[in-house]
Amino acid sequence: MAENKKLSKGEIEKAREGQRQVAIKNLKGNIGNLASVYLIENSGQFGEAVGAAVEQFIYNPSLSMDEVREELKRSRQGGKRYSGTFNEYAYLENAYGIFQQSLPVLKLNDLYELMGSKARDGGDVYLLDMPEEKVQATVGMYQNHLMYSRVAKATGETAKKIPGDLEKLLTEEPKDSKKK
Repeated sequence: MAENKKLSKGEIEKAREGQRQVAIKNLKGNIGNLASVYLIENSGQFGEAVGAAVEQFIYNPSLSMDEVREELKRSRQGGKRYSGTFNEYAYLENAYGIFQQSLPVLKLNDLYELMGSKARDGGDVYLLDMPEEKVQATVGMYQNHLMYSRVAKATGETAKKIPGDLEKLLTEEPKDSKKK
């Protein structure tokens, strides 16, 4: 009969650190971006213009062909090739689920850094070790920061495009005024 081996404090810390590193990678990459799109879409706070900007500058660049290909395969009916129905919203929900699972294994200073701030004294604590109400408040604040920073990025990129679009419009020759 196998004995239940208790993990040492060092082994537990090593496992937690491994989870934390995966979580940071998730939140810095496409998962974080797709989760922000999910949050923005479900907040009901932003209109069509912001939604279009978020789609163009956050959502579309975050879609990896490999990830989409795997999602298409998972959507197959009975494993039959070409029978799947890829659901964009379900894809966003999945990314948001991974995002939610990633947050608690972070340290407080990780969130500060993800928000572009410097580490704080006392911030070297895992969220999992904090009181539940503080974890919920902290996660809520991070989600708000993520949502608003991505909206700002998308609308800023849209604003940057306008002068170039205007230049194109003013320098293009109208189609019906071709010289004879």
